[in-house]
Amino acid sequence: MQERIGLKINLITMRMSNHASHSGYDRLIDYMNADSVFGLEDLSLFSRALSKGLKPVIDRADLRWYHRDNFIAEFEAGKRWLMGRRQVFHYLYGENSYRYLGNLKPFGPKNSIICTYHTPPERFCQVVTTEKHLNKVDAIVTMSRMQNDFFSKYVGADRTFFVPHGIDVDYFKPRSSLKEKDGRITCLFVGSHMRDVETLVEASILLKKWNEKIDIIAVTALRNKQAIEKSNNIILRMGVSDEELLDLYQQSDMLLLPLLGATANNSLLEALACGLPVISTELEGVKDYVNEMSALLVGKQDSKALAEAVIQLADDEVLRKNMSIACRDQAMKFRWERITDQMREIYQLVQN
Repeated sequence: MQERIGLKINLITMRMSNHASHSGYDRLIDYMNADSVFGLEDLSLFSRALSKGLKPVIDRADLRWYHRDNFIAEFEAGKRWLMGRRQVFHYLYGENSYRYLGNLKPFGPKNSIICTYHTPPERFCQVVTTEKHLNKVDAIVTMSRMQNDFFSKYVGADRTFFVPHGIDVDYFKPRSSLKEKDGRITCLFVGSHMRDVETLVEASILLKKWNEKIDIIAVTALRNKQAIEKSNNIILRMGVSDEELLDLYQQSDMLLLPLLGATANNSLLEALACGLPVISTELEGVKDYVNEMSALLVGKQDSKALAEAVIQLADDEVLRKNMSIACRDQAMKFRWERITDQMREIYQLVQN
């Protein structure tokens, strides 16, 4: 594809430790004919010496999530920048990784910088406390339309693009044969980032009173253990394998995902692809990925409405089956092949 569009594409990326191997925005690499630049943890002696000597530069980045491996990735990207023209440098996690490459703009006038930003504006301002590097970006990709107004002030509305997060629909898919149900209903909660654990716990207490045949499984981080243990109706699972997580998506009856904020959400996309009906929070970042046929959305921090939505789905098997079909159909809109086609159009546009 680089030959067809006449560009050299460099993807500057990193691997999030909490993502399953088939999840995450860095999966874009697997579908794009591009060179990748990783900030490696296992550094060479030269890289260690470089990062140690330039530690003050790293510390002055004013990016809360910008660390040594991100600096090394930028250093590697800088070497590539100086090697040729008509290159696109796409930072897949702009909040974490992009800071200094724009300083090379005078030495590569035909090269372009694109950043994808994943955080809502209020969270972005907490983790990125400087703006001076953003005026050297040629385009910004957002994960939700609600980010566009905020980021367009840096690059212009015509260079701010909403391109949805992708999902591997060949791995995350409904199982052809399901286990026999015993009359119980299983709700699945997955993740930690911007999850509303307090509302989940409050809803679980209500559900215990209303219907004792509803089980809730929470796949989440250790930091949420204390909050979840306030409920006697949540089964906590930590450190599950990729295979176990896929099985949970495929065998559960609904995804129960109260959120405090959202742009794109891996758990939401994974559930959709597995045909798992969704109950979540009515946020703009959620509504970019679901429709009224695939999800029931309730108000933010409304535990009673969340529990009522669970009861509605639990009592209506036909609705669950119809939503399952709609979820899979919705997920196909976000398959990685489709997302990469949109990204290639942006690469070409930015270079013209």
